[in-house]
Amino acid sequence: MNVKTLIIRIKSNNDLRSNGLLAFSSTVVTVVIGIVSTPILAFLLPRPEFGTLAFINSLTGILASISLPGVLSSIAYSVARGYEGVFEVGTWKRLRYSYIMSIVLIPVAAWYYWIENNQQLGYLIILAIILSPISTSFDTGEQLLVGRSDFRTLFFRRIAVALAITLFGLAAAFYSP
Repeated sequence: MNVKTLIIRIKSNNDLRSNGLLAFSSTVVTVVIGIVSTPILAFLLPRPEFGTLAFINSLTGILASISLPGVLSSIAYSVARGYEGVFEVGTWKRLRYSYIMSIVLIPVAAWYYWIENNQQLGYLIILAIILSPISTSFDTGEQLLVGRSDFRTLFFRRIAVALAITLFGLAAAFYSP
């Protein structure tokens, strides 16, 4: 298919245009929320604590990237074909596998706790081991909405999640000693 045919199909398909616009705009809004909130968070937190937060986010990002990322696509494709039961099965499999993969971070937490004598970072990594699989596993709801082609709900869900994460993080940073 060439570009001209693709442009003609997009122009003639109103659903594709509106759904694509909703998905794109929700991504843009969540990126803007992140760009605006990061300097505020950096201002509220002392430099070492902000670095610790960035380090923990990196660790949890690595953990999320190796925790069955293909499940998300399979949920979207299966739900689009009418197999909505895959959503629940995929979510629980991803949760179980995420906990198995989070075991990799236990030696990292132990290293910082006992060798580096940084108990705060050790505790934060343990907290990430417990909470990260939950947050990465239950984000499969977005793929359920993609499979159902419910992009309007997806738009509001993405923005609500980004705002909630930002507001809770900023509130915690603001009220921390």
